[in-house]
Amino acid sequence: MNTTDSPLSLLARMSDSLSPANEIEDLVRPLLELLEAVTGLESTCVTRIDAASGH
Repeated sequence: MNTTDSPLSLLARMSDSLSPANEIEDLVRPLLELLEAVTGLESTCVTRIDAASGH
């Protein structure tokens, strides 16, 4: 994928990657890969904050 992909193409890829997601990693990894491709960043990450536990 490159930054010239149309918004519809990006939405289609996102939809395809989310459909089979059963666990959080199955959901997040494809989204991070899309984010890397769209932004051109070398890496992306997600941080989970559990506000109830204070961590």
